[in-house]
Amino acid sequence: MTQLKRWGETTNSTWIGNMIVYDRQLWYGASNGLGFAGATNPVFGVVAYDPIEDSHCIVATNANATAYARGAAPYTNWIVDDQCFFGGQLFVFVRGHGGFRTPYQSRDRQRGIRRYDTTRADTTLASLNGGWLTSSTYDAGTAGMLKMWRKITVDCETPSSTGIVVDYSLDNGQTWTTAGTVSGQIQRKRFSFYLQNQISTSVKLRFTLRSTVNTATPVIFGWVVSYLPMPDPNWMWSFTIVLSESQTLLDDTVDAVSTEAEIAFLEGLFRSKQLVSFTEADGTRWESTGQPGVLVYDITTNLRDLTQPLEGEVTVTLLEAVESY
Repeated sequence: MTQLKRWGETTNSTWIGNMIVYDRQLWYGASNGLGFAGATNPVFGVVAYDPIEDSHCIVATNANATAYARGAAPYTNWIVDDQCFFGGQLFVFVRGHGGFRTPYQSRDRQRGIRRYDTTRADTTLASLNGGWLTSSTYDAGTAGMLKMWRKITVDCETPSSTGIVVDYSLDNGQTWTTAGTVSGQIQRKRFSFYLQNQISTSVKLRFTLRSTVNTATPVIFGWVVSYLPMPDPNWMWSFTIVLSESQTLLDDTVDAVSTEAEIAFLEGLFRSKQLVSFTEADGTRWESTGQPGVLVYDITTNLRDLTQPLEGEVTVTLLEAVESY
C-alpha cells in the first residue's frame, strides 16, 4: 500500500474512495485510472489488491469513454465514490455518471469478462436495464426431486410509462427465460404466466422494474410459483426368475439355459454393486441418461435340489430403476 503515494497526476482528480474487502481482496475506486491511463486512453474503474500476489490491478473499467466523458479538467466526472458487491454483481458509483454494475464470478480475473452495463433506460420497457429483484433458488423443500413448473403469479401494479419483466431460471441463474411482461397503467392486480414443460429440481425468479419517466415506478407486492411433482421412478421392486434347463420364449422357440451360469451371473451383479442395464420382456429399457441405471439390491435363491442342472427360482430386487425414453 505504500506505493499508492506514487499514483495520480496533478491535472486529474484522483480519488481512492471507500475501500472494502471481498473475496479475500481489497477493492477501491480507480478514479481517472489513478493517473496511469493518461489522455490517450482515459479510463475509470475499480482496483483490486491481492495480498498473496502483493499486486494491484484494475479489474473493471469503463469501456465507453465517449458516452461517459470525463468532462473538463480536473475531470471530476470520473471520480469513483464507492463500490459494493451484491447478488453476484459489482456495483460502482461514479460521480457525474451514476451507478454501473457488472457480474462477478469465480476466477473472473482470468476469464476477463467483467464489463460495466452501460445500457441506458429508454422507451423500451422490455429492456433489462433497471432496478431488479432476484429470488433465492426455490426447490419447494424437496431438493433433488424433479418438479414441473406450471405458473408464476405476480401481485403488482404498474403506473403509466412503467413495466415489469418476469424471468425465470432453471439452472440457478446461469441462463434466464422471459415468462412475460406487465405494462401500462394498471392498478394492483394479479397476473399469471403459464410455463410449458419446464422441468427441473429448482427455479429462480427475476423481476426487472422498468420506467421511462423519473416520477413513477412499478410495485411488486408478492408472487407465487405453482408446480407439479414429477412421478418418482421405481425405487425398489422385485421379480422372480425361473431356473430351468429348457425355456420356451415368447416367440415359441425353445432355448437351452445353463442355470449354473445364470446364478453365477446374477451373484456377480449383486456383489459388484454396479449400475447395469435392464430390459423387460416388453422391450422397456431401464437406464439413466443413456447410462445403466439399475442396481441389483438383493437376490434370494430357492433351489428344489442340488442336482445338475440346478432348478428352482431366484428372486431379484432392483433399486433405483430409471426408464430411458
